Amino acid sequence: MEPRTAEQYSPVYAAFYATDGALPRYLHIWPWSTLEQRLQVRTQAVADGVWPPENSGPQLRDMRSTIYLPAAFSPLQ
Repeated sequence: MEPRTAEQYSPVYAAFYATDGALPRYLHIWPWSTLEQRLQVRTQAVADGVWPPENSGPQLRDMRSTIYLPAAFSPLQ
């Protein structure tokens, strides 16, 4: 994950994992300013070959994305 968090992409706000269930599950929170920035960063990371990581496990081959917007009181505004 380190190459994906390099300055030219975006810093990760938080990264979590759970080991219960069939596979380990990962949750990353990325604080993008806009959905357009998210698309640009993800597109560039794929084009540069830094995401998904080489030799990814099955938990990274079956990914789901959910978009959450910060609440008015959130420090992520």
